[in-house]
Amino acid sequence: MTVHRIDLSGDYRTTVYDAARRLLAGGADPGDTVETWRNGKLSMSGVIGEAAKWTVESGPYGLRLVRHAASVTGRWAAETPSAGITEPEAAFRPNLEAA
Repeated sequence: MTVHRIDLSGDYRTTVYDAARRLLAGGADPGDTVETWRNGKLSMSGVIGEAAKWTVESGPYGLRLVRHAASVTGRWAAETPSAGITEPEAAFRPNLEAA
């Protein structure tokens, strides 16, 4: 098992869930662990295959954790660019406006 350490210092939009999807799209093992670090401190961690299934959504009552659209269709990609994680060549971008 590999631990993927991602430094997100200064990036306050990218979550561990985004990082997990980006790593999965890049070929990482779903059983590996992803750790997000901010300013030298562990922010969040999780199993890539599980974390990739979730995203943070803003709603009328604040932020909430919801299933990521790609986890339902079986297609994986990250939505938000982040430091230390390269953009996959063919990214799936769900049309959340139509939902």
